[in-house]
Amino acid sequence: MKFNSPSEPKDFREEDRHGLVLFARRYSNIVSPPIIYAVLGFAVTFSFMPFGPALLWGVVYGLLVSLFPILVVVAMLQLGWVEELHMSNTRERRIPYLAAVLGAVIVLTLAQIYQLDHRFVHLTLFTTINLFLLFCITLFWLISMHTAGAAAFTAIVAVLWGFLPAIYIGLPVLASVTAARLYLRRHSVAQAVAGIILGFSTVGLMYLFGYFI
Repeated sequence: MKFNSPSEPKDFREEDRHGLVLFARRYSNIVSPPIIYAVLGFAVTFSFMPFGPALLWGVVYGLLVSLFPILVVVAMLQLGWVEELHMSNTRERRIPYLAAVLGAVIVLTLAQIYQLDHRFVHLTLFTTINLFLLFCITLFWLISMHTAGAAAFTAIVAVLWGFLPAIYIGLPVLASVTAARLYLRRHSVAQAVAGIILGFSTVGLMYLFGYFI
């Protein structure tokens, strides 16, 4: 079995990637966890830092947390270690998750060394925790990183900029990403819901303990 989703994903075979299936796949590629994290990084830095440092640290965060894991996946594809980009087999996801965790730890360490704005530090801490939890869960079960990232995006927007932006920006992203992943059969309902719970609960618990304030 090449995947851990309930049945073969609709877009697993290249010949099936057309019409709505192709659209949902491309949407998942664009509104993906690396892109969501990168957007959050730039949103936070440009909201709370001067332009120069905001651009610099947004790029650093994006390179290490978002681009680095993508390059690892591309390398794995070229080496034949994984069969396709979305990796619905939990074993295929472990190395990219570890790469993402490593990148997040490096950014967190740099943010603390340079004593950056606490909200950026908290974002990098959240990223590290969330990616590590996703890695741990993936050792035993397939969970949706897409819905986890979209839920976390919505929650962080809420705690940093208010509930209205979260409702008008975050929730549509979460709803559409969840719909795309379920339509493609990349995840079961339980796997998608588990990702949503993980994203919301991680941010919520950090907020209760005084982070993002």
